[in-house]
Amino acid sequence: MTRRRKILLALLAPLLLVPTGVLYWVATTEAGLRFALDRVRKVGPVVITTRDVRGTLVDGIEVGFLRVQHRLSDTRVEGASGRISLWPLLISRQIDVPRLTARRVEVILLEDDSPPRQGEPRFLPPMLRIDADAVRVEEVALTLRNGRELLFRNVSGGVTLVHKRLGVREASVDWEDWHLAGAMRLAAARPYGLDGQLEATWRPDNQPEWRMSASFDGDLDELPFRLDVSEPFNADVRGSAVLRGDWRFTGHALARDFDLTEFGGSGALGILSGELDVTYDAEGIRASGQVTPPGLEAGAFDVDFDGEYRDRRLTIRDADILHRPSGSRALVRGTVQLEPGVQRLALSGHWSTLRWPLAAAEPAFTSPRGTFTLEGTRPWRVDAEGEVLTADLPPIPARARGRLDGDSFQIDEGELELFGGRARLTGEARWNPQQSWRVRGHMDGMQTAPLREDLPGRLDFDFTARGAPFGAEGDLELALAEVTGELRAQPARGSGLISRAGNSTDWRFQDVYLAVGRTRIELDGRLGETSRDLAFRIAAEDLSLIDPEARGRLRASGRFAGSDARPVLRVVAEGGDFEWRDASLAALEADVELDLGTEPGRAAGSVSLQRFTLGARTIDSANLALTGSGSNQRLTVAVDAAPLRTRMQAQGGLRGTLWQGEITQLTIEQAERSLLRNETTAPLTLGLREFAIGQLCLMGETERLCGSSSRDPDGAWDANVSADMLPLSTLTAGLSQDYTYEGTIDVRGELTGRPGALPTGLISGHLVDARLRHRIGSNREQVMSLGTGTIDANASTETFSLRVGLDAGEAGSIQGRLDGERLGATWREHPIRGSLDARTDSLSLVDIYVVEIDRATGKLATRVDIGGTLGQPIINGTLEIRDAALDLYQINLALRELALDAHFDNDALRLDGSSRVGDGRAQFTGRLSWRGGEPYGELRMQGDRLLLVNVPEARILASPDLDFSIAGRRIDVKGEVVLPYARIEPADLTSAVLSSSDEILVGDEPPDPSQRWNVHSNIRLSLGNDVRLESLGLSARLGGALEVRSEGEQASRGIGELVVTEGRYQALGRMLDIERGRLIYNNVPLNDPGIELRAQKVFPEATAGVNVRGSLREPRLTFYSEPSMPQSQIASLILAGGSIQSLSDNQAPGAARNDLLAQGGAILAQRVGAQVGVDDVGIESDPQNENQASLVLGKYLSDRLYVSYGISLAEAINTLKLRWTINQRWTVKTEAGQERSADIVYTLKK
Repeated sequence: MTRRRKILLALLAPLLLVPTGVLYWVATTEAGLRFALDRVRKVGPVVITTRDVRGTLVDGIEVGFLRVQHRLSDTRVEGASGRISLWPLLISRQIDVPRLTARRVEVILLEDDSPPRQGEPRFLPPMLRIDADAVRVEEVALTLRNGRELLFRNVSGGVTLVHKRLGVREASVDWEDWHLAGAMRLAAARPYGLDGQLEATWRPDNQPEWRMSASFDGDLDELPFRLDVSEPFNADVRGSAVLRGDWRFTGHALARDFDLTEFGGSGALGILSGELDVTYDAEGIRASGQVTPPGLEAGAFDVDFDGEYRDRRLTIRDADILHRPSGSRALVRGTVQLEPGVQRLALSGHWSTLRWPLAAAEPAFTSPRGTFTLEGTRPWRVDAEGEVLTADLPPIPARARGRLDGDSFQIDEGELELFGGRARLTGEARWNPQQSWRVRGHMDGMQTAPLREDLPGRLDFDFTARGAPFGAEGDLELALAEVTGELRAQPARGSGLISRAGNSTDWRFQDVYLAVGRTRIELDGRLGETSRDLAFRIAAEDLSLIDPEARGRLRASGRFAGSDARPVLRVVAEGGDFEWRDASLAALEADVELDLGTEPGRAAGSVSLQRFTLGARTIDSANLALTGSGSNQRLTVAVDAAPLRTRMQAQGGLRGTLWQGEITQLTIEQAERSLLRNETTAPLTLGLREFAIGQLCLMGETERLCGSSSRDPDGAWDANVSADMLPLSTLTAGLSQDYTYEGTIDVRGELTGRPGALPTGLISGHLVDARLRHRIGSNREQVMSLGTGTIDANASTETFSLRVGLDAGEAGSIQGRLDGERLGATWREHPIRGSLDARTDSLSLVDIYVVEIDRATGKLATRVDIGGTLGQPIINGTLEIRDAALDLYQINLALRELALDAHFDNDALRLDGSSRVGDGRAQFTGRLSWRGGEPYGELRMQGDRLLLVNVPEARILASPDLDFSIAGRRIDVKGEVVLPYARIEPADLTSAVLSSSDEILVGDEPPDPSQRWNVHSNIRLSLGNDVRLESLGLSARLGGALEVRSEGEQASRGIGELVVTEGRYQALGRMLDIERGRLIYNNVPLNDPGIELRAQKVFPEATAGVNVRGSLREPRLTFYSEPSMPQSQIASLILAGGSIQSLSDNQAPGAARNDLLAQGGAILAQRVGAQVGVDDVGIESDPQNENQASLVLGKYLSDRLYVSYGISLAEAINTLKLRWTINQRWTVKTEAGQERSADIVYTLKK
């Protein structure tokens, strides 16, 4: 070795040995460790604080307390210990930590307000590596930036830290009920990268164990992940996470095999599955999607959840559950606290548009709204309140309080209100181990009028109902007991049990009993579609208690049993006065026994009907009797339907389920016609689903009627008929006797059919001398000839046709045809084409179908083309009426020379016509179209001096000029009506009796409001110069004009005035001359105008009169006179007549009595005078002798000459007076009687 090298080695040896020695000293001595820690108390932005440090790096160190402060976190470590291998550090710059443990680590994450750091992030300097193979921490407390603290236990694993990567392997940690295990890597970058896998197990108290695995690969700004749940259900979640700043997890989850029973819930929902979008961040958990509970059999529910899970508490801020097909919705809020062994609920919410079952086309009930609460621990307390709706029932307010657990819902207290009554109940709904439900309670005060308006009353009863399982296919049982109350003010009582087995259509009735007054119904047994065994008893004095459309009385009892193929029936019934819709029956008696359930069967009994009416036909009597036994039975039938009497006899008996025999006798008897009798016997077979009548012919002198028919058990049938010279009256028997059909008909027909198909065959008829005779009262008749002709109809499987031809000579004719094809799925879709030509010189049929018309004559001709389909035919044609006359006797209206031309099709009607009405003529034109079955169009009517009313009480001529605008059910009328002449003299109704306010008319159907015409009018009514009114003491000639307006159903109102141009008014028994009079209409109802009337009477020495003002309904009457006098004296003057002097003398003793007698006598005398044509009748007293009174009769011989004749009531003295008015000032008076006098009077007026 050269000297240079030795010197160099001597210089380098200290340089190498000193650091090595220092490093050795630091690694192997406690003093060296403290020296090293003192030198690293601040490393860049990191501040490190240690206390209670013992040991060496080589042998292991213990740190009582370690704190690492950084701008992003504050970390405290307690009870840490570990060991570092130095050799790897010396060889390869690798720090190897074979073990590292700590008792507690506390990490507080801080907000970073500093600006972003520049440069590449890193964990260690390049080429440096730290490996910790066994890291274990007993407890790690992590405080997030939002203040939430997470506590982790038993944290273990291996850690590798290099320049830009941190790796964790075989990691394991416990957090609350969670255990996590896995590995991950953190890469230093902007942002930090992260990838790894985790296995998680969650073991909540008293809940099933959860197992799941997760994998992730990304960075802190976007970390895609996948989460798979394997226990206690299966779920697959795909999503992404943001771990920097405002952290957030979002994902899409597919869940299946979710069983609520494993969580203590109900199994009624079945095994759930769903698909949700989930978001989890600092604000909580949000999820939306669909969940499908198969147990409800209603498909998927939309779910929208917003909540938070913290400290073993699930807070539900909003949970919205919607069943979109039905619209049912529930909103839930509250908390679920997971306590050891229990779940404590505090939930509340409400529902809307709830229906059950959810997927049913017609749900059993619906609830538009309601609220609920769910509280406590299992069993949870439930309170619910809402409104329930069921078919044909009003809203039912309901409340329930109970307990809910995983197996059942117990109703401890329930209440509902129905029809004014209140029911209190208890019950249970159970779904584990089997589904079942039951309720029991009492209904108090239920009103029956809402169920049936014609059956008012009140009922109280106990009820019990149960079923199993849930749904329409479950068993059902309803029992009513202690039914008491009143119906129609009659005592009501009842009880019974009704039940039905699941999946069965058979209903069982056990001791069902209902009595209302003298009506009683009892049922016991079962009743189904295919089999039954029901005993019944009915005793009803008024069948309307059972059916609101029925009337009558009935007593019946019996048994209904067997099957459809072999029924058993035993009925004994008696009743009468039946009415139901368009049918009525005067009396019924029946005693029937039918037993096909055994071999041999039995059939016997009788049925008697009296006065049976169906629609327009009436059967006077019908009797059926089956007597005998076995194969030797006789069937007799007798039917009387004027003018026919039919009798039938058959001999036979039961063979199996069929009654087989032969018709031995059949006769049809008609007055003034030969008897129709069967030529030979005919076989007869009768069964429940089949029958057969062999060829049977009836013969008369010239008539012959034959026919046969059959139906097999499958429903196929056939029939044929032939008739020669059969009277039409035979086919119209039972119709109204006001109409008689005369003539004969020859018929040939063959028809066949089968279920699901339209009949095929042909029918042809030949009418000979057909006539219609109509009796119109007073032994008068109208006869209309229908003529002679043919009617042919033919139908095959593909086509059908109809031909009509009638010729009545001069009376008219009808020719028509209709052809069609059976191409559509239903008969309404069959296309048709045809035509109809008709003419007649007799319109007498009009008064038959339009009852307001009493007589009609004229000529009619029409031509119609037909197309379209049977369901929607298309018609086009014309109608002409000429030389027609119509009489309406009720208002004595006669239309003469009526002519009408009409053109019509499916969419429009155009008409033009005219008529003579009295001495005037009317013209009318218009066009109407139809849209949606409603008319639209315009009509115009004009006339001059039309005699519209011609009865003893009124004769009115009118000249209308009106325009009618029709739009659906609305009619607008505008125009003017002039009355040039009218004489109105209503009958004296003084003694008439008005209808009672509570009068009810029965028999007529109430009008349908939708079918009413809504009339709006604006018509000017003008009175001519010859309109006079004689009514209620008024004799006057009227004038003026009035604008009449009406708005739909509102009262008509008027604007204008009617004036009295001249006339007289009777007041206080005396006719007064009308000075002026007006009826004033200021947009007021027509029956209540304002009134202004001034009428007076001129007496020898005074003029007295009345003023009438106010309204017609509330007139105000005052008196006036000239010269002026008190009101009482004016009334006395008008009432009794006389002079001013006589009125003044009434102040003498006894004058009041005499005046009262005079006035009463005057009233009586005036009524008599009015009947004999005397203008004035009164009682006058002598002012010189109060006991002297006279009956005075007066009359104007001219406008200036007045004569009166007085007859003394006490003595035989008669007085004749004459007054001649020369002018307004000079009057000459003469008197001849007990005294004679003559006076010339000169009058001065101030």
